[in-house]
Amino acid sequence: MSALHLAANQTEIVGEKNVPASGIFRDVKLGQRSRLILDGVEVTLDDITLDRIGTRSVELINGAALSLGEVSFASLGASIVYRIGPGCSLTLDANLAEPEIIENTTIEFASDGTGSLKFAPFVNPEWRSLPQLQGWKEGDVVTLVQTRPERFRMEAGRIEPIAPAA
Repeated sequence: MSALHLAANQTEIVGEKNVPASGIFRDVKLGQRSRLILDGVEVTLDDITLDRIGTRSVELINGAALSLGEVSFASLGASIVYRIGPGCSLTLDANLAEPEIIENTTIEFASDGTGSLKFAPFVNPEWRSLPQLQGWKEGDVVTLVQTRPERFRMEAGRIEPIAPAA
C-alpha cells in the first residue's frame, strides 16, 4: 500500500503507470487547492487528511472508479469536491467520516448521464449530514445504501430526507 501526499496547489495524475498494484493508497494527504486526477484506474483512498482551510478536488476521468475509506482528519473549513467524469464511479460511506466533513463534500457529475455514485448515509439517525450533489442528469445513477427504515431518497438530482411516519 502506498502513501499519497499532495501539497497545497499541487496536481497529481494517477493512471495505469503509477497506481499501486493493490489499487490502495493509505495515508492520503490533500493540501488546500490540490487536485488529484484518477485516469482510468480503480483506486481506494484510505486514512485521508484534508489539510488546511480551503477546497481541494479529486477528479475521475476515463472510466475511473474510486472507493473512499476513512477520512481521519479535516482542518476546520476544509472542503472537497469529487468530480465524476463519463463512465466513472464513486463509492462514499458517510460512516467513515464526521458529519462536518460530509457537509463540506460536493459531488459533481460531469458525466453526461453516465456516472454513478454509491452513497451510504450515516447509520446514526441523529446525523443527517449529506454531501451536495451538482450536475446530476438523467442517466446518472445514485444508489443509496440504507438501513431500515429508509431515511433518504433521490429526488430531482438531490438526496432528500424522508419525513418520519406519524
